[in-house]
Amino acid sequence: MKDWIGFGFIILLLVFAYVGLRALSKKKVRTEEEFEKGAAVGSTLGATFMSAINGLFDPSVKKGEKAVSEIKQGARRKKRGDGNANTDDIRGDK
Repeated sequence: MKDWIGFGFIILLLVFAYVGLRALSKKKVRTEEEFEKGAAVGSTLGATFMSAINGLFDPSVKKGEKAVSEIKQGARRKKRGDGNANTDDIRGDK
């Protein structure tokens, strides 16, 4: 009796696998806008994920990103006039 239960389970498993694979292999009809939207989301998520992984395995990447952001902030301060654009102010020579 146990052999028939095991045999039935294996047959049922194979049937579900076949039906599932057939459902996954169906072509989806999408418009060009839907395709572009999906491609944009996928590439953004992939880039974010790879950036995070790269930062974990290579600490110099994280330091480089921090340096770039500091440089950009400094340039923004100079454009807005918030920071010290003159080196004389930093040294104390007025």
